[in-house]
Amino acid sequence: MSERITQLIAERYQLNEETIRSIIKDIFSWVHEISYKRSVSEAMINSYWQISEEACWHLCGIILESYKDNEYCHDAKGELITGMQYFNVQMLKRFKPILDKWEIEKIWELETNND
Repeated sequence: MSERITQLIAERYQLNEETIRSIIKDIFSWVHEISYKRSVSEAMINSYWQISEEACWHLCGIILESYKDNEYCHDAKGELITGMQYFNVQMLKRFKPILDKWEIEKIWELETNND
Protein backbone atom coordinates (compact mmCIF):
# COMPACT_ATOMS: atom_id res chain seq x y z
CA MET A 1 0.00 0.00 0.00
CA SER A 2 2.06 2.89 -1.22
CA GLU A 3 -0.88 5.28 -1.32
CA ARG A 4 -1.61 7.14 1.90
CA ILE A 5 -4.39 5.37 3.78
CA THR A 6 -6.21 8.62 4.55
CA GLN A 7 -6.23 9.53 0.86
CA LEU A 8 -7.45 6.07 -0.14
CA ILE A 9 -10.30 6.12 2.40
CA ALA A 10 -11.23 9.72 1.58
CA GLU A 11 -11.61 8.84 -2.09
CA ARG A 12 -13.49 5.62 -1.36
CA TYR A 13 -16.05 7.24 0.94
CA GLN A 14 -16.01 10.74 -0.55
CA LEU A 15 -14.91 12.43 2.66
CA ASN A 16 -12.04 14.85 3.18
CA GLU A 17 -8.77 13.58 4.60
CA GLU A 18 -9.07 15.67 7.77
CA THR A 19 -12.35 13.92 8.62
CA ILE A 20 -10.74 10.54 7.98
CA ARG A 21 -7.75 11.40 10.21
CA SER A 22 -10.10 12.52 12.98
CA ILE A 23 -12.16 9.31 12.79
CA ILE A 24 -9.06 7.10 12.80
CA LYS A 25 -7.56 9.06 15.72
CA ASP A 26 -10.79 8.72 17.69
CA ILE A 27 -10.93 4.96 17.09
CA PHE A 28 -7.29 4.42 18.08
CA SER A 29 -7.81 6.59 21.14
CA TRP A 30 -10.94 4.66 22.12
CA VAL A 31 -9.19 1.28 21.75
CA HIS A 32 -6.13 2.51 23.63
CA GLU A 33 -8.22 3.89 26.50
CA ILE A 34 -10.17 0.65 26.91
CA SER A 35 -6.91 -1.35 26.77
CA TYR A 36 -5.31 0.87 29.38
CA LYS A 37 -8.25 1.19 31.78
CA ARG A 38 -9.58 -2.37 31.47
CA SER A 39 -7.65 -4.79 29.25
CA VAL A 40 -6.64 -5.56 25.69
CA SER A 41 -9.20 -8.37 25.66
CA GLU A 42 -11.92 -5.91 26.61
CA ALA A 43 -10.82 -3.60 23.77
CA MET A 44 -11.08 -6.50 21.33
CA ILE A 45 -14.52 -7.49 22.56
CA ASN A 46 -15.72 -3.89 22.33
CA SER A 47 -14.32 -3.54 18.82
CA TYR A 48 -16.18 -6.73 17.87
CA TRP A 49 -19.54 -5.51 19.14
CA GLN A 50 -19.27 -1.80 18.37
CA ILE A 51 -17.35 -1.74 15.08
CA SER A 52 -17.24 -5.17 13.39
CA GLU A 53 -15.87 -8.63 13.80
CA GLU A 54 -13.29 -7.85 11.10
CA ALA A 55 -12.07 -4.83 13.11
CA CYS A 56 -11.74 -7.13 16.12
CA TRP A 57 -9.81 -9.65 14.03
CA HIS A 58 -7.42 -6.96 12.76
CA LEU A 59 -6.87 -5.64 16.29
CA CYS A 60 -6.05 -9.16 17.44
CA GLY A 61 -3.63 -9.49 14.52
CA ILE A 62 -1.84 -6.26 15.43
CA ILE A 63 -1.45 -7.45 19.00
CA LEU A 64 -0.20 -10.88 17.91
CA GLU A 65 2.36 -9.29 15.58
CA SER A 66 3.73 -7.30 18.50
CA TYR A 67 4.39 -10.61 20.29
CA LYS A 68 5.91 -12.34 17.26
CA ASP A 69 9.60 -11.97 18.09
CA ASN A 70 9.38 -11.65 21.84
CA GLU A 71 9.71 -14.88 23.80
CA TYR A 72 8.76 -13.06 26.97
CA CYS A 73 5.26 -12.58 25.53
CA HIS A 74 4.80 -16.21 24.47
CA ASP A 75 2.31 -17.00 27.25
CA ALA A 76 0.32 -13.83 26.58
CA LYS A 77 0.16 -14.65 22.86
CA GLY A 78 -1.13 -18.15 23.60
CA GLU A 79 -3.70 -16.72 25.98
CA LEU A 80 -4.84 -14.20 23.37
CA ILE A 81 -5.22 -16.84 20.64
CA THR A 82 -7.13 -19.11 23.02
CA GLY A 83 -9.40 -16.22 23.94
CA MET A 84 -10.09 -15.40 20.31
CA GLN A 85 -10.84 -19.04 19.50
CA TYR A 86 -13.24 -19.19 22.41
CA PHE A 87 -14.82 -15.89 21.44
CA ASN A 88 -15.37 -16.66 17.76
CA VAL A 89 -13.41 -19.40 16.02
CA GLN A 90 -15.47 -18.96 12.84
CA MET A 91 -14.26 -15.37 12.59
CA LEU A 92 -10.65 -16.57 12.65
CA LYS A 93 -11.37 -19.07 9.87
CA ARG A 94 -13.34 -16.59 7.77
CA PHE A 95 -10.53 -14.01 7.69
CA LYS A 96 -7.67 -16.50 7.16
CA PRO A 97 -7.60 -15.79 3.38
CA ILE A 98 -6.56 -12.21 4.18
CA LEU A 99 -3.48 -13.50 6.00
CA ASP A 100 -2.75 -15.92 3.18
CA LYS A 101 -2.86 -13.05 0.65
CA TRP A 102 -0.64 -10.86 2.83
CA GLU A 103 1.86 -13.70 3.22
CA ILE A 104 2.11 -14.10 -0.56
CA GLU A 105 2.54 -10.33 -0.99
CA LYS A 106 5.18 -10.23 1.75
CA ILE A 107 7.18 -13.04 0.13
CA TRP A 108 6.87 -11.37 -3.26
CA GLU A 109 8.11 -8.03 -1.86
CA LEU A 110 11.07 -9.71 -0.17
CA GLU A 111 12.00 -11.55 -3.36
CA THR A 112 11.58 -8.41 -5.45
CA ASN A 113 13.72 -6.32 -3.10
CA ASN A 114 16.47 -8.98 -3.04
CA ASP A 115 16.84 -9.04 -6.83
